[in-house]
Amino acid sequence: GIKGVADYVHGLGLKLGLYLDIGEATCGGYPAFNVSTDEDDGPDAQYIKDVNLMAEWGIDSLKVDGCNQDPTWMNITYPKVGRALNATGRPILYSCSWPDYVRLAHEPVQFELMAEYCNIWRNYDDIWDYYDSINNIISYWRQPGDEDVDAFVNVAAPGSQNDPDMILVGGTGLSTAQWKMQMSMWSIFAAPLLMSNDLPNISEEAKEILLNKEVIAINQDPAVKQGRCVKNCDGTSDQQVWSRELADGSLAVALLNTYAFGPPQKITLEPSDVGIPEGTTFKVRDLWTHTDLGDFVESFASMVPSTSVTFIKVAF
Repeated sequence: GIKGVADYVHGLGLKLGLYLDIGEATCGGYPAFNVSTDEDDGPDAQYIKDVNLMAEWGIDSLKVDGCNQDPTWMNITYPKVGRALNATGRPILYSCSWPDYVRLAHEPVQFELMAEYCNIWRNYDDIWDYYDSINNIISYWRQPGDEDVDAFVNVAAPGSQNDPDMILVGGTGLSTAQWKMQMSMWSIFAAPLLMSNDLPNISEEAKEILLNKEVIAINQDPAVKQGRCVKNCDGTSDQQVWSRELADGSLAVALLNTYAFGPPQKITLEPSDVGIPEGTTFKVRDLWTHTDLGDFVESFASMVPSTSVTFIKVAF
């Protein structure tokens, strides 16, 4: 049974997650939680029994999709599952699809309520293993539809994060530069790093990207402050500057070229882009090459190939 699978997976040093749905059936048509909007379900409610059983099995995460339920119910039903998970006493990562379905229904996303009950939540379309999918997600993180950008960015905190979907490094649809681009941007986003690949057969090149300790340290920075676009952010330019504040006072900065064709483009970081006082010397370190690039005062520039990124740490 699932308990035996959980024990086996834990013995490998890995975590086990399960997938269900808040509605009466999953997106694939299988039975699901079918959580109602009734005020008092009681301990005999089927979804509460299911959650308790999953905790007994020893699962570590639960993804709850949103097919087959009215999105206007979700501000009630998703918190119910969150409370049931907490009541088990087992630490289970709760991944909600709540905001994506609310978005598609053109209803306002209640970020504070999600942060109270979910650990991570899907905001946008499913990711696919090709470049346009990655770029569309980055574009949404630059301007999340009709949502307030500040509310979208500031909800990120320890235990509550926007989730742009899975890391595709090790798949077959992206170039090496695009793998690095995704890892860099997901680290700027303070996003979960959930791999989607054939783990036993992953290439050494992909493994080197996924195990880059300096990039992982940015992603896992304890302040959990989500970064944002700070230059060329109106959607008219393929060359952008993104910045994320880190717990030690430094910055992670991505010089991003999303254009799919053409030669490398010069992208310039100016101190005013990221709040560095004028005349201040700042140090730059390349996080992919593990190289200190020197001290700068007026600006730092990089020639960035198409669908690629220069990912740096800036200290001042």
